[in-house]
Amino acid sequence: MPSLFTELRQDLLKNKSLFLRELVIPSSEGLSFNSDKPRIRIHETRHPAAKNQFAILANEGLVEVVRAGNYPIYRLTESFVDSLEAHQ
Repeated sequence: MPSLFTELRQDLLKNKSLFLRELVIPSSEGLSFNSDKPRIRIHETRHPAAKNQFAILANEGLVEVVRAGNYPIYRLTESFVDSLEAHQ
């Protein structure tokens, strides 16, 4: 999952002041997703296996499922964020 981790790392670093921990997986960049707080967006057009990859990360306890469905929302655990930031 190197490209997925790279994108997550970049989003976290670019938006460090927002303390982003949640992300949504829309199917394409053209789809809008209204949210009451900022979230990382991982698009399936760039990461076709993203939903499956995040299911694995959830099984490993690195992310938590906030909402399942067509637009799943995941929350990154602090230990996962620390690991991503440590491998810059």
